[in-house]
Amino acid sequence: MNKSLPIFPLGIVVLPGNIQSLQIFEPRYLKMIKDVMRGDNQFVISLLSNSNQDISFKDKGTLVEIIDFNDLPNGLLGITVKGTTRVEISSAEINEDDYHVGQIFPISEPTVDDQALLAKFPELINVLSQLKQHPKVRELPIDINLSSTFLITKNVIKKMLKSKKGKIIKVWANVKIKDHAKEVLETLQNIVKN
Repeated sequence: MNKSLPIFPLGIVVLPGNIQSLQIFEPRYLKMIKDVMRGDNQFVISLLSNSNQDISFKDKGTLVEIIDFNDLPNGLLGITVKGTTRVEISSAEINEDDYHVGQIFPISEPTVDDQALLAKFPELINVLSQLKQHPKVRELPIDINLSSTFLITKNVIKKMLKSKKGKIIKVWANVKIKDHAKEVLETLQNIVKN
């Protein structure tokens, strides 16, 4: 998948599997979305960098696909995107329509020995299976795949720890699990950090 795609710098991170609603109002990004919808409905969302210069963004992002769109009552274009793949951005430039386009290369996920991880943390699947059933976790716009411990920690725990730090502790306290919940939570946090 080495190809040139539009880049939408935003103040958010979209991970593969996440669904995100966006409101488009700047003319250049309206044009970008129009161009994208004429093609394969894909573009890259990259996190804005802190800079006093013109728009700058990180050299990594997520390839997203437009899965829905509509005109909003406030007159803006609403789109819904789903993250598909983490990508690296190289040789980005501003095109004639004043939006960024860059060469995109997929980032391969690290291989994880699920069996070794489960041997080291035998309660991981059990605890996460219970957490997956909690109503607050079910509300999150993420796909939960318990077949891979790497996918679990990346797509579920990392998102909750980053976006809902205060709520995750409350959610965890309400989940009925064995007495060592705090120890398991600390273990999960350490896995995510590494």
